[in-house]
Amino acid sequence: MTQEELKVKLKSDKYGFPFFRMLLEKNVFFDSPERCNIEKRKSDTFVFENNIKTVFDIQDDCFDECYDAVINGEGNEDRKIKSIRSSSLLGLLTFYKVHSAHKLILRKIINNKVFEFLFDQVVFEKTNRVFHPSIGLSSIDVALYGTVNGKPCVLYLESKFTEYLERKDLLKTKRKNKITFPISCKYEDYYRNLFINYPGLEWKTDKNGLELLSNNGTPHYCEGIKQMISHYIGAKNSDDLFKGLKVYLGTILFDFSGYDCNVDKDGELIKDYKKLYSELAKRLNIKGGNNITVIEEAFTYQDLFSQTYGYNLDKRVKEYYQL
Repeated sequence: MTQEELKVKLKSDKYGFPFFRMLLEKNVFFDSPERCNIEKRKSDTFVFENNIKTVFDIQDDCFDECYDAVINGEGNEDRKIKSIRSSSLLGLLTFYKVHSAHKLILRKIINNKVFEFLFDQVVFEKTNRVFHPSIGLSSIDVALYGTVNGKPCVLYLESKFTEYLERKDLLKTKRKNKITFPISCKYEDYYRNLFINYPGLEWKTDKNGLELLSNNGTPHYCEGIKQMISHYIGAKNSDDLFKGLKVYLGTILFDFSGYDCNVDKDGELIKDYKKLYSELAKRLNIKGGNNITVIEEAFTYQDLFSQTYGYNLDKRVKEYYQL
């Protein structure tokens, strides 16, 4: 497939196309048949047909084990991670290199304190129990193990690529403007305490379950907030916590606002989700104990990989995500 044929094919990808069109116009990444071989699987899903390791020219053998962990994880399949805008693929390609010979150093001001993280191990699709196995598991995208200021720790990260951009569609139908799942008394306790006078969101229950929805006439990316609550509950039940590790929980977002591609150009959507997430993190930190800290400021891939002190991304990964 040629670049022009690919450009025509991707036009129906509402959220991803402007960014990928920018790559095509710059003549980066999509410069070989292997990388242009993209097929449409669903109404809005385009996937790489070739092996991901081949597409991104990855030479490191440790990638294979990480890839298997992701596709075998909760809710993931090979075809899903091959999506051109998969957040799981984004997390995999950027963090798979973290190991003892290629450490990730992160210096960050978190909750008004200075921290230096040194990570030498990564686990993908780390599962933690939420209340009871019959209710389900929290499956965190990326778990980074190492030390913080010299003490053992783990950082759980939920990865987001284009998900938060779809907030505007929530206005179209009432059904899509809320998140519904089976009622649980324990879930209700969390929501009852967390969403008192919460700016932008409210919760309620009805015969269909528990709902999280906008309360100010503006649609929001509710799904991400719901996921972070589940991840927090999972973190409290984590085997890492019982092993004596300090647990940090956060989210990492891909920021489109710095690119000339007309995707969230003014940063409105990422700012909205960051604001909702930050409010949630503050409330969870008040609720939680000393061994779990929710990082109140969302990471972005752009900021994190601009200051990693020797941790190098693969050339094709840098090209594809423009990092």
